[in-house]
Amino acid sequence: MFPGRFRPGLGHCVREVMQQAGVAVDSPLTWLGEQVRANDGALRGTHGDDRGKLLVVGRRDPPVAANGGPGLLSGGRGPLTLAFAGELAVGVILDGVAPGGIPDVKRHEKAVAAVRSGRADARLEDDPEVVAVVPFSHDLPAEELSQYLTTLGHQGVTTVAAVAVEPEGLPIGDDRVLSLIEKLSAAADG
Repeated sequence: MFPGRFRPGLGHCVREVMQQAGVAVDSPLTWLGEQVRANDGALRGTHGDDRGKLLVVGRRDPPVAANGGPGLLSGGRGPLTLAFAGELAVGVILDGVAPGGIPDVKRHEKAVAAVRSGRADARLEDDPEVVAVVPFSHDLPAEELSQYLTTLGHQGVTTVAAVAVEPEGLPIGDDRVLSLIEKLSAAADG
């Protein structure tokens, strides 16, 4: 219906959360790799029967109108996960790079470098898609927002998923969101 808008992503989750839920695995990277391979094949419409150490997916037949499907993104925070995601997926989803609601350019830089390192190790020459989930205060000055978005673009971030937050980092959902949207729109046009 809207080609290119559906951007599926997977991650291995935060280990402590998985332990609390009683579903932690011994090797999060193995789990991530098996998930990405199985789901990427399903999204791209390939035949398959995936059997891994942690994940078993029975035979799947591609949809009748398989068109290659969207590439799969992988979420991650740590350098090993990000490098592994760079090897496996067409791109990554970055969160945790704005501690306390304050975007940290150095963290973005290190995260993108880890993804690119993984792609280089896998001998993948194309640039990864990098989606950064970034909380922005609705009262952030437009010039500062524009400068930050420009910096992210220079670092290789291809898409920014902006979240409007209070100065303390709590999400907001009222008219202040519109203020941030207007600033984002102006920054994109500028």
